[in-house]
Amino acid sequence: MNDHAKDSTPHAITLKAYHTLSVIESQEKLQTNIETGLSEEDADIRLQKFGNNTLAGEGGVNPFKILIRQLSNIMVLILFGAAILSFAVKDYGEGSVLVLIIILNTVVGFIQEFKAEKTVDSLRKLTSPTSRALRNGHLLLIPTLNVVPGDILYFESGDVIGADCRLFDILNFETDEALLTGETLPVLKNSDVIPDPDQPLGDRINIGYASTIVTKGRAKGIVYATGMKSEVGKIAKKLMETSDSGKTKLNKSLDKMSYYSLGLAILLVLLVFSVNRFKINPEVLIYGISLAIAVIPEGLLAVLTLTMALGIRQMSKQKALVRQMNALEVLGSVTDICSDKTGTLTQSKMVLVKAWIPDEGIFSITGLGFEPIGEVRTKVSIESGDEYFNPDETKNKKTEPKSGIQKSKRLKSVILSQKKHSEQFKYLAKASALCNMSEIKQDAETGEWFGLGDPTEIALQVFSTKVNLGKQALMNGTSSLGESEKWVTKCEFSFDSSIKRMTVIAENTPGLSTSNTTNEPEMVAFLKGATEKVVECCKKYLVNGKETEITPNNLLKLVEPKIEELAKDGLRVVSLAYRKIKNNEFSGPTEKWNREDAEKNMVYIGMVGIYDPPRPESRISVEKCFKAGIMVHMLTGDHPATAAAIAKQVGIISDDIDEEMEQIKPSRKKSTNPGSPLDEKAIKGARIARFFSCGNTDIDSSELKSGDTINVKSLVMTARDFDALTNEEIDSLPELPAVIARCTPDTKVKLIEALHRRDGVVAMTGDGVNDSPSLKFADVGISMGMTGSDVAKQASSIILTDDNFSTIVRAVAEGRRLFTNIGKFIRCLIGANVAELVCLVMGLVFRDDNGLSVFPLSPVAILANNLLTGTPPAMALGTEKAADDNMENPPRDPKKGLFVNEVIVDILAHGIFIGLTSIFSFYLVLSVFGNGELGSNCNSTYNSSCETVYRARGTNFSILTILLLIFSYSCRNPSKQTLSPEKIRNFYQNKYLFYSFWSGIFVVLFALYVPGVNKTIFKHSPITWEWSIIAISIVVYLVFDATYKYFKKFFFKSVYLQSDKQTKLQKIGTAMSTKGNI
Repeated sequence: MNDHAKDSTPHAITLKAYHTLSVIESQEKLQTNIETGLSEEDADIRLQKFGNNTLAGEGGVNPFKILIRQLSNIMVLILFGAAILSFAVKDYGEGSVLVLIIILNTVVGFIQEFKAEKTVDSLRKLTSPTSRALRNGHLLLIPTLNVVPGDILYFESGDVIGADCRLFDILNFETDEALLTGETLPVLKNSDVIPDPDQPLGDRINIGYASTIVTKGRAKGIVYATGMKSEVGKIAKKLMETSDSGKTKLNKSLDKMSYYSLGLAILLVLLVFSVNRFKINPEVLIYGISLAIAVIPEGLLAVLTLTMALGIRQMSKQKALVRQMNALEVLGSVTDICSDKTGTLTQSKMVLVKAWIPDEGIFSITGLGFEPIGEVRTKVSIESGDEYFNPDETKNKKTEPKSGIQKSKRLKSVILSQKKHSEQFKYLAKASALCNMSEIKQDAETGEWFGLGDPTEIALQVFSTKVNLGKQALMNGTSSLGESEKWVTKCEFSFDSSIKRMTVIAENTPGLSTSNTTNEPEMVAFLKGATEKVVECCKKYLVNGKETEITPNNLLKLVEPKIEELAKDGLRVVSLAYRKIKNNEFSGPTEKWNREDAEKNMVYIGMVGIYDPPRPESRISVEKCFKAGIMVHMLTGDHPATAAAIAKQVGIISDDIDEEMEQIKPSRKKSTNPGSPLDEKAIKGARIARFFSCGNTDIDSSELKSGDTINVKSLVMTARDFDALTNEEIDSLPELPAVIARCTPDTKVKLIEALHRRDGVVAMTGDGVNDSPSLKFADVGISMGMTGSDVAKQASSIILTDDNFSTIVRAVAEGRRLFTNIGKFIRCLIGANVAELVCLVMGLVFRDDNGLSVFPLSPVAILANNLLTGTPPAMALGTEKAADDNMENPPRDPKKGLFVNEVIVDILAHGIFIGLTSIFSFYLVLSVFGNGELGSNCNSTYNSSCETVYRARGTNFSILTILLLIFSYSCRNPSKQTLSPEKIRNFYQNKYLFYSFWSGIFVVLFALYVPGVNKTIFKHSPITWEWSIIAISIVVYLVFDATYKYFKKFFFKSVYLQSDKQTKLQKIGTAMSTKGNI
């Protein structure tokens, strides 16, 4: 029996797309029975074969492993060694500082990585613990963990679907698939076969997906995929396969520098010992260790960590929460931003902006959001008085009038007062208000308006309230119609997704509160819904306030051009109708009233256009991206026309581009499949279209040829068209699409891969579980804090708390600022190390009568110089404000790490010059102006023979410290003059650098002139005339700094990307600003 059962199990559950199979075919394929389900024995065998219905993975986060990874960092290990040596020579101050640096770095890194390790855990929590399955003809409640392919599951409202199923026996069944498709509206299911095997997930309406929620109705399903084979399992698999790309360029640069520093430190210790003939007394040992510590930029890790932490804090104030520190570095190199539309580029608030009434034309309704303030506008011919609407009024574009209006007529914009509204318009507003279950209210404390209910109905309610015909006003008798109309809802036939319409029967009871008692109540049925579904209920339409008979077919022909016109502007169209109900047509209890009777013989009023408007700041932000050499791609689940309309409004594609046709001359070999998306004319057209969209008119006229017409749709592509291309075909496209409509999770990943092959650095936004693979795969994953799922947040590097595209742009600007500042304090820290190294190594040539080295600085002075000229100025440089041109330069070249040639030469040039200047001052005081006496045992204690050495040390310490403090100011802008008028005026602009500079000067004076501190601790003497040497050294260094900065610009290439793409994008941004159409 077992053998037979094993043979009866399906050998593969995903060889064929189950949405293309009928219920009977699915039953046969899966070798089950929809009437009795699986037997318990067969279910057990399948469970052994296919495994538990769960997601793979370790099932948790291991904090110990994360801690070990943090402590195994090469720089941390070096700091550990330096701390141990410091304690060994009883330098407890230096040792304690190093330990604090290690703890700080480890704690911050641990927290960041711990947060990043929870992605698949969040996916597991989405599954339902139990499912209702048919086994042996009985309906049982079983653990979802034990669901197997072939199981028959039962679903009802509120259930979480336990596995991917082929649905059947459906009754008004809807599911929320936002976690997979990103679509916020529930999906109405049916059991019809869908023949297209490549149908997008969101359009497979006969399939129920694991972890989605049933929002309405009942259904049954045949399980065909469980665990990692389900769609949510595929996402989990991608997340596990898509690990972080490893260390960033900055990490690699710092690791490499750490190894070099460690090797050099060991060599210098050996050098000190060898110069002193390996007579290792305590002074020689301490000097060797001090020299080794001077080589290691021990403050670098602390400064880097704290600078990043301050950057994270700054970004949180700008509504961007950073989960992974590395994202801050990568942001500075972002070349492409792939953004969602809804809620990111748009406001996520549906607004009614246009209305059309037969014989009256199109109206424009102003005002955005939920606040019921706005105007109704129309276009009026001065000669005839006929009206029509300019669909692009705000852009001052040339428009065509409706039929009957000549182009030669002059037109003016007219704001209609409430008294001038026609009867048709009033009926449109009343239908919008009364056939509506939503409410708009004003917060008593903040005064802010908000909506309750369906977004589309809220938009209709706001519109009617703007013209003082809102639901509340109509019911209270306080509308613009006064107490002549006072409405009461009698019966409601709610919106049914199967027929796509809704009807409300309302009764007007005029005059009940006035002396006018002759008016009798009237009952009216108001209808709204999809135009084709409304039209089929209509036999009349309003013309000049009169009901005129028309057949549904003729009415559809009348309205279809207007539907296309509104849809072209990216609007969602809703039609409205009404019917006056005769006396006694409806009587008795309202629950017995019939929907079919209420919706017959309707009078068509008109249609309205609703859309989710762009955020006001989105276009400005897109312009900033273009100026910064960053391409913006909009990826959305919307219809291509809607996507293109919004893309135009926010500036992603030009207003002037003709989506339909362009005249071009093909210049490449014809495709073997001319009808494919890779048709050579289409490719050429995409390039020409891109030039047009960029506002670039410098096109060779030889490329254009009259008569060669093609469809230019590469700027706006559907996911299906893009997915149909092979990688080779995508790579041959001159430009990747700016907009992808009907986008799927796989499409997002495919676009990221294509951008990576073009050396792009990609920032990707997402909010659903379906977005988590692309968020992980992108260089910077950005999730939505307000609407994003927990899985998306865990997979992302950055979370936007306001879901706003402008916040992404601010985050990129902050990333650029941080990386620029890292370069500044790297110069400062490493330059100081080089200067100390040169000074201390050159100082080994000075020997006393015993043949031992006379150190140019004492170990305490070395450590003090480290503290004064290293960490404080570097920290201050980390807080520098962004330059004015921060977002006007192209992205930083991602191939170049931190230590590019310019940085290395800057560090060496300044470090060597300052080191040589300081050791030369030691020599001048000691041998030129002094007697050249090196004394005896001057490294350990002061005696009369050491006076010259001690004064030389005081001079050396002062010059080295002061010049390095001035060098920190030079690092504020490595390419501009330190003493330029602008820099002198802004000397105090960075108050932290200002304070660290003068604090350093104070410590120098303190160490020179406080008795006991100078000779006993620092082992140098006060100085007098030596200040002249210091002054001359400062002047000489400033001359060197100015000369070096002047000539270096001729030798170093820019670290920014200088590709044609970045140059062209910057031209776009400039053109957008020049046009002033933001």
